Amino acid sequence: MEATENEKYDANILIEAKLLEQEHRPPRLILNYINREKNYPNEDDPRRKAVQHAIIWRFFFSPAVLALGGSTLLGAFTAFVLWYQTDIFNDQTIIFKEQTNIIQEQKSLLEEQNRKIEIQARLEDANRRNNLVFLMDNVLNRVADELKTTVDNDSSLSKPLLARIQALGLGLQPYKFINYTLKNSSEKDSLGLTQLLSPERGQLLLSIVNSGIGKRTIESIYKNTPFSNADLAFARLNKVFLARISLDNANLSSVKLREANLFRANLKNANLLKASLSKANLSGADVSDTNLSGADLYNANLYDANLSRANLTNANIATADLSDADLSGANLSGANLTEANLYGVNLQSADLREADLSGVNLENIVSIDSCIVHRKDWLIEIRDWYELKGAAVLVEKYKVEAYKNGDFIVVKK
Repeated sequence: MEATENEKYDANILIEAKLLEQEHRPPRLILNYINREKNYPNEDDPRRKAVQHAIIWRFFFSPAVLALGGSTLLGAFTAFVLWYQTDIFNDQTIIFKEQTNIIQEQKSLLEEQNRKIEIQARLEDANRRNNLVFLMDNVLNRVADELKTTVDNDSSLSKPLLARIQALGLGLQPYKFINYTLKNSSEKDSLGLTQLLSPERGQLLLSIVNSGIGKRTIESIYKNTPFSNADLAFARLNKVFLARISLDNANLSSVKLREANLFRANLKNANLLKASLSKANLSGADVSDTNLSGADLYNANLYDANLSRANLTNANIATADLSDADLSGANLSGANLTEANLYGVNLQSADLREADLSGVNLENIVSIDSCIVHRKDWLIEIRDWYELKGAAVLVEKYKVEAYKNGDFIVVKK
């Protein structure tokens, strides 16, 4: 009887074949496979077949190789995806840069167009102002002609001419311009331009007040013709009639207003820095929120004037009539109030630090509540050192408490 294939080999060879087939160590598997013909020259040797079987199933399909292969494939796929995304991103970046360049070019074109429009607008505005100045010259010549022929005592003007003056004032709109005399003044913005001002309105006003027009007519002009934002810096307006005029937001810095009549004039938000108003009638005037820092108000008539929140630092208000005036919230630090009339004045929340109150009468002060002062014993100072009238009553009604930044505040007891 012919022997089977397995019977040709002894048991030891078969056991060795089983062991070779179960080998799973990659280095040993590779060596066994390389040396299979040398070690097992017989093609029918089960050990040779076991080595071939092991290299296929134990090496190429082992969990480690499969894991490594899977990781490699996953890594390759991930790398491909990242490369593809990067390529897309680079394309998008190029497109974005092109769009940005287009936008920048469009922006530059718009800026250039706006610049040309602005230049054109300024040229047109300059031409308009030149035409208005020419018109103002004609109007003022008509004023002179009519005043020569007037027969009444009021030196009045005709209604058509008054209407032309009103229209002229409306046309002389304020604008920003460079004024080198202001230097580092707060009246200039960050570009070195002034606040909205109209030098032409200032010229018109100066011409009117010096033309000899009667008071009744000039009051009519003030009522109907706007002079707000007028630039009157360094102007001489001594003894002029400015009753009930509206000069809000005007530039009156260093202006001369000695003995001027400003009865019930509106000077709100005007700049009166270093202005001289000594002996001027400001009675009933609205000077709230106005810059009067360093102004000369010596012996000025400020009866019933609204000076609330006005800046009066270092101003000279000596002997001025402030009776019934509203000085609430005003900054009077360093101001000279020697012998000023403070009858019925409201000083609530005013800044009185270093203010000189020599010789004033405090008997009829409306309020000094919330005033800022420079000393804890300020009330004692004005009572015992300055010996001011009415100070003893204030000591009974008020007390001084610590405020901020080393200052003190007056409060009711």
